[in-house]
Amino acid sequence: MSQEKKNLGAAIIAKNEQKYIKQCIQSLAPFCTQIVVVDTGSDDETPVLASKLGAEVYFCLWNDSFSEARNFAIKHIRTNWIISIDADEVLEENSFRHFIKNEFNNSDIINNSIGGITVTLNNFLSKDLSISSQHRFTRIFRKSPEIFFQRKIHEQVISSISASGLKIYDSNIIFNHFGYIEKNKEKIIRNKKLLEQNIESDYDIYHLAATEFAAQNNYKALELFNSVINSKILN
Repeated sequence: MSQEKKNLGAAIIAKNEQKYIKQCIQSLAPFCTQIVVVDTGSDDETPVLASKLGAEVYFCLWNDSFSEARNFAIKHIRTNWIISIDADEVLEENSFRHFIKNEFNNSDIINNSIGGITVTLNNFLSKDLSISSQHRFTRIFRKSPEIFFQRKIHEQVISSISASGLKIYDSNIIFNHFGYIEKNKEKIIRNKKLLEQNIESDYDIYHLAATEFAAQNNYKALELFNSVINSKILN
């Protein structure tokens, strides 16, 4: 086993992501001993490609809840640590390699006081990659029945980590997200509906703004972005 593989597994949920699934899995393969892909209803080659690339593929009916699908995925993970990543995201190799080499053996991580690790999510908003926005999420966490996703959209594990008495470790790991570049009408309609029904914080407003941008509703997107530009939880 590679010295860089530290009992890490990856959990991905996907639907019609044949354009991106290969680069996502390939970015994880050097570091993960297990990669799980849960397909929520693809009618393209997504599950076939994932299987050919060595991922374990499972199927789950979509029920308007990202948390439900993600929790189904992490139930299949057998490793001590889980990387939760979308099919249209890529784990940035150099940032993760640095983390594995210099930070993963941090005493707090080893002695079980750390339950989750934050990463920087770099959202590309234009095809030439000249426009992007960044924010932080807890996307790496311990495999534990006490740690699970909550909320139907832009779901997070941080509440369950805090409730279990564990801490969060801030890393310099980067995930590059390409999904907002594509003008996928089905995704836009789905996400906008769920976001509008479940606005609880500035995170939701930020993501609604990004969704409006993807839908080319630029004025509305700018209005929403400006409303959270000074948000403390997004900095």
